[in-house]
Amino acid sequence: VKQALAEEEAGEEISNPEIRDFIRTAIATRSHVIGSDNGRYLYRQEIWGICIKYGNPFIFLTINPADHHDPIAMFLAGEDIDLDNFSPLDGPSSSERSKILASDPFAATEYFHIVIGAVLEHLLGFHVTERSITTTPGVLGHLSAYFGMVE
Repeated sequence: VKQALAEEEAGEEISNPEIRDFIRTAIATRSHVIGSDNGRYLYRQEIWGICIKYGNPFIFLTINPADHHDPIAMFLAGEDIDLDNFSPLDGPSSSERSKILASDPFAATEYFHIVIGAVLEHLLGFHVTERSITTTPGVLGHLSAYFGMVE
């Protein structure tokens, strides 16, 4: 193991075949861990595949909904909010709303899923179901593909 470590630090190929196989297996396993370096590497490979098939991206977009400012998120978290007669001056403060959502991660996740689904469908023209993705022209016209991930 010490020799393999020295070889690795020197940038050389590891001479012990058992350690080499172990490292390959560990890398393959880590690639399925969301957020790992190897997982991000696989995402980059998928993005490059999309670029090869459809050409270079037209736009890169990061969507970060401000859930603690949205009454729908509070409603999903179980707060008693009348969405038909909503007043932004009523209800808890911004820090209280953040605490409410932090205590209910399912509501925050559900809100995120709803907002992202609405953006994809109504603004970008992607209708996503469990079995298919269909497209219609959105605010940017007809889009060929998208790549979405959650960090």
